[in-house]
Amino acid sequence: WTNCEPGDSEDARLTRELADQHRIRVLVLDNYHFSTAYQDLVRADAWSLVCVDDYGHCREWHADVLLNQNPPARRPAAEQLLRGPQTMLLWGERYALLRREFRLAALMPQSQTENGHLLITFGGVDPVGATQRVLDSLERGNFPQWQIRVIVGPGNVFLSELQAQVAASRYRIELFVAVTNMVEQYRWADRVISAAGSSCYEWMSLRKCAWVGVIAANQREVASHLHIQGLATVWLCEDWECAAELDASLLSLIHISEPTRPRLI
Repeated sequence: WTNCEPGDSEDARLTRELADQHRIRVLVLDNYHFSTAYQDLVRADAWSLVCVDDYGHCREWHADVLLNQNPPARRPAAEQLLRGPQTMLLWGERYALLRREFRLAALMPQSQTENGHLLITFGGVDPVGATQRVLDSLERGNFPQWQIRVIVGPGNVFLSELQAQVAASRYRIELFVAVTNMVEQYRWADRVISAAGSSCYEWMSLRKCAWVGVIAANQREVASHLHIQGLATVWLCEDWECAAELDASLLSLIHISEPTRPRLI
């Protein structure tokens, strides 16, 4: 693959060659590089072509199946799409791309979690340092009964500062880096604090009460959708230095007496 660029004709040729070798039945394209022309190059009668759309980056789709898991504000209306007459649309949150362990866990009876378990996870990078601001806010409150777990990715540039912050906290905080058992982490939690990205589908599938904040521009529509639908407590302000407002918003999650338990349809 080293002599081609993602989405070019050589990439398409090599993809078809590999698909033939493995006698695949389904070929899935999930990248902004995969244009309408690329779809034409990799289509074949031997397999079904599935394209994953995020924001309508193609003017026209030549796939057998087109999937977009985003809420309405982040996906084009179905009638606006240029597509073949046989293209099947998988449109909306009910087609959320969940890893197998989450799909299996969602089918199991939901165990009663112990009240006072708070899980904080802002993804693999957290470029704005939201985890630190949330921990600062909790320190300004008084929640001695809460047990807190913080999960960060290996790419978090604030890791050393977070380690020092956790060590100095008056709360019982566990800090985990690059975990591989997110289902167990979510099942442990009574409340979840997370970014407003696609990982929201994970805690929604397990019907967790959550607070979400925006840490990237492409999360605004998801946050707005969660807010409008009442699926989470949402921090729509992107200024993480607004301490008083952040404190009040987080308090609403901690003190809610009858938390919302969202369900993925």
